[in-house]
Amino acid sequence: MNRSKFDLPPIKMLIAHRASRGISQRIIAKELGTSQPTISRIARHPDVRKMIKEEENILIRQAKETLEQLRNDPIIRLQFRKVLEKELLNFRKRL
Repeated sequence: MNRSKFDLPPIKMLIAHRASRGISQRIIAKELGTSQPTISRIARHPDVRKMIKEEENILIRQAKETLEQLRNDPIIRLQFRKVLEKELLNFRKRL
């Protein structure tokens, strides 16, 4: 891909989306047929940095919502309690 294709919003959004999820620049570069330094340069652009931050905020919000749902789920709470009790017993046996 030549450099001008990376100016396209869908490509920038793809890079931001993948980067916000912890995908390495090397892997993103390989997927897009370019080099890691090219991805690094693009990821440093203010508009792409803003997209990465927005994607990260979405992930954080989703994680918080999921954790809250799990916290309020009685079945999950019971399963967690059983696992925790089992781990505590195993810990005591090792002492």
